[in-house]
Amino acid sequence: MSASDGDNPVSLHPEVQLQECTRLLGAIQQELRRLDCWAAVPPPVERFASTLPFCVDTLSIEQWLQFVFLPRMQALLDAGAELPRGSGLAAYAEVCFRDQMAARRELITLLKAMDELLVAPVVH
Repeated sequence: MSASDGDNPVSLHPEVQLQECTRLLGAIQQELRRLDCWAAVPPPVERFASTLPFCVDTLSIEQWLQFVFLPRMQALLDAGAELPRGSGLAAYAEVCFRDQMAARRELITLLKAMDELLVAPVVH
């Protein structure tokens, strides 16, 4: 799904946005597993206390996705809360994976799709 077409963003119905968000969260999780980047045990709790975006100083991007992003997004979906209006996930991933772009291409594609979804206008 592409949330934009040139300068004209595609408007989404809230239910479509929620369904697509759920699909993307599952696909991101599946891709992390496929890449063997899914941890059985979370990092120590103090590593989540970072005040920097994406916990860049304490967690790998894979850890942040698994233990921060995916659970927070799922909690928002479960609560029926408004989703964030942007994320910058793909740009961060491209920096983190600059030496592994070929191996991480599908994950970056999924993160780009999430970025586009979160900036798409929602019509009520």
